[in-house]
Amino acid sequence: MQQLHPDELKWTSSRVFGAADKLIKLKKDKDPWEVFEYIVKIWMSTNPSEYESFLVDLSDTKETRKVTNIGNKQFRGVSVDKETGGTLRYLIDIPTKVVYMIKRLYPEMNMDKQFYTKWAEKFPKMTIESVV
Repeated sequence: MQQLHPDELKWTSSRVFGAADKLIKLKKDKDPWEVFEYIVKIWMSTNPSEYESFLVDLSDTKETRKVTNIGNKQFRGVSVDKETGGTLRYLIDIPTKVVYMIKRLYPEMNMDKQFYTKWAEKFPKMTIESVV
């Protein structure tokens, strides 16, 4: 077994190791969405000021998005391409650290439209698009 030099060691709290252990156990026994809920809970509790800042930024982003008319409804966070008629939606914002944890636990996870739509349902505080 190779020994590490003291300069190569990183110290962290037992809370971090406990959370990592629980995540690994949850991944084995639970649905991925239960694991994602725990990941968000970990991120919120270990980064409270970053979480509050994230919510403030998200709120500002929601309020400053232009209003677009689609049919008889108005939306924020949606744009329509005048040439193609295609719709661009700014649906959600997920913190980078949360995405990193998801990708570390589920490298094969397909983070596609279906994933993001379900994420918006499970974590409504992280949504951008809204009906006005």
